[in-house]
Amino acid sequence: MSTVGWIVLIVVVLIVIGIVVAVGRNRQRQMQEQQGRKDAADLREKGEEAALDARAREAEAARQQAEAEKMQIEAERLQRNAQQTHTEAEDIHGRAGDHIRNADDVDPDVNDDAPVADPNNPRSDDSR
Repeated sequence: MSTVGWIVLIVVVLIVIGIVVAVGRNRQRQMQEQQGRKDAADLREKGEEAALDARAREAEAARQQAEAEKMQIEAERLQRNAQQTHTEAEDIHGRAGDHIRNADDVDPDVNDDAPVADPNNPRSDDSR
């Protein structure tokens, strides 16, 4: 084989090697792009799941807040009822004392100089 033949053969081999390298690089680039697409899809899916989880937690927080407000309203209602019951109890104590004093006024056996009965305890002055 002549020198020209060897040069042509070397050039052809170099061209073939260049084509193989170019095809290999192209294939590698395509594989990297495909992997990038897969990674991006995975990240998007994780992001969507995180967003759904965040929305679920916000909904739960809103539900708990509403429950707390409901309980606070109920506590205020119970406080008003307790205050009203306390006021009614004080009125009943006052009327009990009035009844005892009226009974003492009507009872001929009660001495006017004796100590006045305790209006909070109708049985406090049983020394008659």
